[in-house]
Amino acid sequence: MADHTKENPTTKGGEHRPVERPIAGTSDPRDPGYVSDDQRRTQKQNDEKMRHENEEIQKKARERAREYSDKLFEAQQQQLADEQKALKERRELVQKHQDDRRKEDERRAALSPAERLEEDEKRASRTPEEIAKDNEEKGIVGFVTPEQMDQINQLAGTPSYPLYNETAHPTEMVLTEANGQRSRAYAYLADPVTIKVGQPLKQTVAPTSNTPGTFVPAAVGADCSAIALYGGTSNPTNGLRIAVLVRDCEINGYCINWGAITVPEQAIGLTTLAAAGIIVRY
Repeated sequence: MADHTKENPTTKGGEHRPVERPIAGTSDPRDPGYVSDDQRRTQKQNDEKMRHENEEIQKKARERAREYSDKLFEAQQQQLADEQKALKERRELVQKHQDDRRKEDERRAALSPAERLEEDEKRASRTPEEIAKDNEEKGIVGFVTPEQMDQINQLAGTPSYPLYNETAHPTEMVLTEANGQRSRAYAYLADPVTIKVGQPLKQTVAPTSNTPGTFVPAAVGADCSAIALYGGTSNPTNGLRIAVLVRDCEINGYCINWGAITVPEQAIGLTTLAAAGIIVRY
């Protein structure tokens, strides 16, 4: 009958040696639980194969998740670029309308009262199509499509109805923050500097127990380590001191004031902000 007693794990000299255990069963052919070497090798191969398959499944899952994340990021960047392009086109259209109206006002002002009256009488007798053709020849914005109606203020650009662009409000971009204003920090910017609400900033000096961190305006995407919650202009004595977002928050991407930072650098800036826990939503 097989001796199944285990050797003491402590060998001569007190050295500890762990007891090696078989994969399954015993090594005695006379024992009912006997497992041959071939069976052991097969079991080991099956275990190794299963481990390899699990690793492959996990690897493919990670790759799919990474591909989905990359595609989602590319789609967001494309949407951002398209929206910025559309915004630029709307601004150019409004500016053209203002310039055309200004030129026409200057031309009309140079006419004598009699000439203006004669011109008005001629225009009154024309059809809308003739007026539109005349305006086109003079470079004046005439009839617009329904899609353009929501892009142009027909009264803008005149002395009586000037066009005003409302700037971003302080903290307007904040969607969520960590509890207790943990997302915020006290920032110092040296004079001279002017900061806009939502402008990306770069920290140059870390804060101490009694001094705020020092920041400067971000110039490229890799500089974007914080977002200004408030704007302002510095003074020679105290510089500029404002609250900024530095960690664990969500902000409205449409409220970011990128300034001169290019679109490719903006994409890098979004990644840099995300690494600090500042998530940009569109």
